[in-house]
Formats: sequence, structure tokens, C-alpha cells
Amino acid sequence: QAAQWAPERTIVFVAFSGEEANRLGSRYYVKNYPPYPATKAIGNINLDTVGRLGSAPVTIFGTGSAREWPHIFRGASFVTGIEVNPVANDVGSSDQKSFLDSGIPAVQLFAQVHSDFHTPNDTLDKVDSAGLLKVAAILKEGVAYLAARPEPLTSTLTATSSVTPSADTPTSGRQVSLGTVPDFAYPGPGVRLTDVIANSPAAHAGELKDLPSYAQQLREMQPGEETTVTYRRNGARVTVKIGVVAR
Repeated sequence: QAAQWAPERTIVFVAFSGEEANRLGSRYYVKNYPPYPATKAIGNINLDTVGRLGSAPVTIFGTGSAREWPHIFRGASFVTGIEVNPVANDVGSSDQKSFLDSGIPAVQLFAQVHSDFHTPNDTLDKVDSAGLLKVAAILKEGVAYLAARPEPLTSTLTATSSVTPSADTPTSGRQVSLGTVPDFAYPGPGVRLTDVIANSPAAHAGELKDLPSYAQQLREMQPGEETTVTYRRNGARVTVKIGVVAR
């Protein structure tokens, strides 16, 4: 079926490296790749963390970057029967941000976080193949719409739309962990947690503006340091002092 498809637009598939090193690959592509310049792209759909969908809906971050995105993915959900969760905000942690920073409407398809997230325990045998098929079906509908659309998307991006400023040099990653699993789809206030890893400092045991500020706080800490954390549990506000461990 795909071999017989003749889309109106060129569809470029790119595998970026260096995402954890401040998106080296995608930033280079956006700035330096002449055969298919990103500046001529109608949009970008990024796949990151899609292997463990389970019973969760397919989350789409960054749908606020163009007016059409929410309608595109609601339509994809209607056609496929697959539940989606459009999130207007972009968490700024994957390669779509390189496109957003350049004024190109972009979204990220995402499954869900889990206790193995960013650990060696996130192994191949735990990949949800049925969930991947759901993600692929939503992706197909989104790409097909973009490929057939003659006019640009209605971008809502401004010079201040970015979640965090991008530097041309890589920034260091986090070296510590509290053992909390954040809800990436929650815009705030605060950081909503979906899970707490067993035997972690969080399990044994701050109010932050949003998820990026929480991540930045962890980057500034070293293993063994202590901090005060305030959280809500069952409606009660609790403040504790806990230490962070090496990630």
C-alpha cells in the first residue's frame, strides 16, 4: 500500500543521534541539511519513548504549536479508534524542540513513563508490540494529512514559545535522581507524579513551577546532597528532607 502511495509532499524520515547531548543531531539537521531543508517543512512529528504504551492513550506533546494539530490527531483517533491525549505544551526534552526553536510546528508522539524509564532495565523484551502498532497507526494518519495539505499549518509559535533556551554547546545531563516518575502530560502548577520507584529517596521519604524547572534542579545537584521536598498526598501537604542518589 505504501509503495503505491504518491504523496503531494516529500516525506523525510530521519534518525537523529545525540538527543541526550542537547539534541546535537536534530539541531545540526535544522541548521545545515540542504537536500531537504527543515525551513521548508510543513511540520515535524517526532517519535520518542513509544515502546511501552500498554493501556494508555497515545500522548501528543506540542499540539499548541499549530492550530491544526489537535484536529489532526482527534481525526486520527476517530479513524483508527485509538485513544489519543493531545497536550498543547511541549516538554522541551526531545528532538521536536529543535524544530520548534526554528519556528517549525512540531509534536512528539509519546507512550507513557514507567519505573524502568531511563534505566538499563528498559529492555527489548518489555517492548509492547501491539502498542507500537497503535502509535504507527496514529503516525500514519498524521503524516498522510500533512503530505496532502497544500498550505502551511497555522503556526502559533512566537519568539518566546520555547520551553527553555537552546545553546549551541551541549549541556550536562542529570547525575542524580529522587526516584520519582513525573507525569509529562501535566502542565502544572507543580510536578505531578505517576509513580515512585521502590527503595528510592522519594520512596523513603519541591514545589516547582513545572517539569523543566524540576529537571534543572536535579542537574544542579550531586549524589549525596540533601534537599527539602514538599508534596501533596491524599490532599495533605507534606514537607520532608531527603538526599539524592547517583543515577
